[in-house]
Amino acid sequence: MDATTITVVVSLVAVVIAGYSIYKTHQKGEPITGELLQGELKVAVSQAQELVTVAETAVKNAEQLYRSGEITKDERYSEAVEYIRQWFPGLDEDVLKANLEAAVLVVNTLTRTLPQLSERSTK
Repeated sequence: MDATTITVVVSLVAVVIAGYSIYKTHQKGEPITGELLQGELKVAVSQAQELVTVAETAVKNAEQLYRSGEITKDERYSEAVEYIRQWFPGLDEDVLKANLEAAVLVVNTLTRTLPQLSERSTK
């Protein structure tokens, strides 16, 4: 995954995580301050980086299990979800799904790109 893709995915995930946390704070009736926003975003960026890494690993793991015949094609999604849930048990379903879909896109792109790069390097 290139640096730009990582930056975009982490940024989007961080905004979702921070937004959700700030929304929950607002629901509790607590004031939303600039300091709160900065703190939540800082924590969210760290969590987003870890989540993106875990989601990519989950997708790669599920794909490997499928290719080895241990799971069916249709079981890949649930396998990846379970893997992510082990790391982030309280993760909101929408955040989980968005990260999983982004990870699938990245893994699919890498799968298509790597053979082309390999061919170029041998010429």
